[in-house]
Amino acid sequence: MAGQTVPMRELAWNGIRLMIPPDWQPTVLRRDYLLLEARYQPALAVRWQEAGRGFDAGQILKKLHRSLGRDGGGLSPWTVPDRWQNHLDRFGWHGFRWQGGGQAGTGLLLHCRRCARVTILQFHGEAGEAEMILDSFQDHPGNAGQLVTVFDIRALLPSGARLEGQEFLAGRFRISYRIGDHRVELLRFRPADAILHRQGLAGFAGQLAGTPMEDREKKKENVFHWYREPTPVQRFVGRLRRKAAGRWLRLWHLADHNVILGLQARSHRRLDHALLQQLCRDFTIRPLRGSRSENHAV
Repeated sequence: MAGQTVPMRELAWNGIRLMIPPDWQPTVLRRDYLLLEARYQPALAVRWQEAGRGFDAGQILKKLHRSLGRDGGGLSPWTVPDRWQNHLDRFGWHGFRWQGGGQAGTGLLLHCRRCARVTILQFHGEAGEAEMILDSFQDHPGNAGQLVTVFDIRALLPSGARLEGQEFLAGRFRISYRIGDHRVELLRFRPADAILHRQGLAGFAGQLAGTPMEDREKKKENVFHWYREPTPVQRFVGRLRRKAAGRWLRLWHLADHNVILGLQARSHRRLDHALLQQLCRDFTIRPLRGSRSENHAV
């Protein structure tokens, strides 16, 4: 956008990607919903769903109107500014004004002709950043894979990775995916110095797993790696019991960032070590302005 000098920051979550102002933070992250706040006030809500062939914009907007009506609000048609429309050519779209729950703003319903995903962008207030956000908005992964950039972490996953759960707590992140035959968890822990004060990475790994573990990469002081490759019989029994027999864990300590990153995987079948090692290489701490990304996983 001409004259724009404020640096934007990338947010990518479950196939959705957009650039946001640096003072915006995600406060709610679900499989199909994001809420972003600026200075502790709502700034943008994003909802999405797979519409398939049964897409009906009118029905979706009526449903949103009814939900707002429970708080004494509703929707009304809104004409999108002409300068926005260059950013909307990829979509079928409808603009609306909304109010409810003491809040008001503008919004867009977008229908992607390529992936059939429907997204509702609900801006709070004047939506001065909307044009920049629309310019960067993507609603499905590109050919390079599914990007995850949230808070201080960045990961690149296969396009078909399916989000199964997430946990964002003070000092601990855990994001779970189904990738082929593997259930994979991205792990992030901070502050590392407090975690490792009385134990090394091996001790912390044993604490995570609930059992002592032997490091398979003793030559690397900042990396712990352990796995258990199941026998054919164990894989067969595991499938019958619906309990993964193969386990894989890798932790690495980034001292400059005072953080521990990790990747944990389970599988009913043979572990795909090449896949899991690549996932580790593509899982990093996002660089601060003027610094570089760090990984050191492999």
